This record gives sequence, structure tokens and C-alpha cells, in this order.
Amino acid sequence: MNEISKPPSGCVHDNQGSFLMPASSALRKFATSFSDEPRGPLSAEVQQLGEFLHVPVGETAKFHSSEKPLIVFVASGAVKLTAQVGLDREQIITFGFRDEMIVLSPNSRVPYELQALTACKIVGCPLAELAKTLTKNEYCAERLVAQLLSALEGSRERLVLLGRMTAQERVASFLLDLTERIATTRNGIAMLDLPMSRREIADSLGLTIETVSRQLSHLRERGILQTNGRSELVILDLDQIRRLASRSK
Repeated sequence: MNEISKPPSGCVHDNQGSFLMPASSALRKFATSFSDEPRGPLSAEVQQLGEFLHVPVGETAKFHSSEKPLIVFVASGAVKLTAQVGLDREQIITFGFRDEMIVLSPNSRVPYELQALTACKIVGCPLAELAKTLTKNEYCAERLVAQLLSALEGSRERLVLLGRMTAQERVASFLLDLTERIATTRNGIAMLDLPMSRREIADSLGLTIETVSRQLSHLRERGILQTNGRSELVILDLDQIRRLASRSK
């Protein structure tokens, strides 16, 4: 892919070099994640630090500041963070959805890429510069620390999932996690529109696609969920999903 020049402040580009409409709404959403005064001077400083991309489905995000540790905010759409573990092999590390953040480090032994599951708008900000700016306000600094701790906790939970859980527990935990993050829930029923494929689910859980399909079939046969096509899931019994994930309340 050709090198892309730095876009004007407050704009996005489409990873092909074409400048798009100003992304002021994404800019404000990113700043609001940290600032207690969305229209205050500190919020304006945070907005100036960010680089905004519109990433088409299936494309890889290319930030100009990729040589620095970045915190990436998903303003809209869905992404996956992958690790390149061979010439033609990748491991999905995590998924990111609207209003969530992912930390990217260029200094890892394993190359990481952020790819769009759907067309999305994302904000990349150098972590060190953001931290320096937010230390001017105790509340804002605490919000950043909370985001980083959340990312750390997610990594630890993933280690437990891959190291100790059965296939049934992995799939149930995955569904429960998505329910808490992106589902529409009404009267104890959760509706999910999955942006990832069965193969991507399997890769993220360290399972085969056949095992994932078999586990979903078992849940469907037990009346715990319904499937509509390849992407729509309706979880009919959240309590059962929690029990299967070993996370009963």
C-alpha cells in the first residue's frame, strides 16, 4: 500500500489517500472518554493529539505514528487485533467495538495489526503524549489508568480462557462477553449481530471452526439460543450461559 500523507487536522482518510469529511463527532467522542469537560481546553488538547482513520472492511489500519505505543479508540464499527505468528498465520488477540479502546505497541516481538471487521472510524493517539496531557487533571488521568487496567484485565481473562477452560466454557464465555458489550437486551433475552465469522470466533478461542459450530448447535438444541443465518444470534437463557461459562451470579 502506498504511503499516505498526513491528513488535515480533524479529518480522516480512507486508507487510499482520499480525504473524507471532518470527523468532529469521532474527535469529540474520543476526548469525552477522558475529559470531565467535553468542551473545555483539556478536551481540545486531547482532540489535537489524535489521528483519525476511516478503515474499509477487511483493511488494516495504518497510522502515521505507528512507531510509538498507541491507544486506539473505536468511534464506530468493529475491529480485530491480530498477531502475525508466521508467514501466513495470524492469531486473533481481541475484538474491539464501538466506544472501546485497544493498546498497540510497536516494540513487541510479534507484529500486531488492527483490521476492520466492518467499515469503521478509529482514532489513534500516542500513549505517552496522551498521558502527559491528561496528568494536568486528576480525573482525566484516572480515566486513562482505568482504560489501561481494563485492557490488562482483559488480557488476563484471555489467558485463563485459553489455558484452563473447556470448549463449552470458551464458547459460553465468548457469548457472555459479547452480550455485555454489544448485545441488545430485552426481558432477559439478548440479541447479537456478530461482525466476525465463525472462523474468526474459532481462531480467537483457540478452537477449530468445527468445534465452535458443534458447541453452538448444542446450545441451540438445548433451547439456550437461536441462530438466524451466519451473524444473528438470540440468547434465550442468559443464566444458563453464565453457568456454562462458570460465571454464575
